[in-house]
Amino acid sequence: MGAMATAPEPVPFVLKRWLSMPNGMQQSNPAVQFRAHRHDVLNELQLIRAYLQMERPAQAVAVVDRLSTWLQSLTTWQINAGAFGEQLMWTAAVCPHVLLESFACHKEPDDEAVEQFRKWLQTWNDELSIHGQRGRMRVTVDEHGFQVVCSGEGWERFDEWVRIYPALNFVVNRW
Repeated sequence: MGAMATAPEPVPFVLKRWLSMPNGMQQSNPAVQFRAHRHDVLNELQLIRAYLQMERPAQAVAVVDRLSTWLQSLTTWQINAGAFGEQLMWTAAVCPHVLLESFACHKEPDDEAVEQFRKWLQTWNDELSIHGQRGRMRVTVDEHGFQVVCSGEGWERFDEWVRIYPALNFVVNRW
């Protein structure tokens, strides 16, 4: 008789990024980003398989729903924001703990604002990953820059976010 398969613990995103980047430095290389994205998707698929093997279909369906919702949200970045949206889509593709609920772009932001948003998104995802949480956000880009409405996870760092990322306007919503 074979041993019962158990679900491997997903590798925390912070560790994955550190392992895939020399000296812990970030790389925006699409191949590196795709590798991290593929790893995140495969982790979720392994969870689904494990839940099915343990005869826990409700948990498997919950992971399928979470994964499909997150993957669909990645399309929203690309469709609604042109060239810079594709940059954001690749960043979001390696942020599985953050779900984009809506995105509206009325004016293309400057490069500094885009870079601050990308850094914040990765930071928030890392924090959520460490705490085993998932966050949600709604983003609007207009003449005032990025307006980010995010769920309450991480709200205790709100003042720090405002100081570190001055090009972003945050609203914490507990929905």
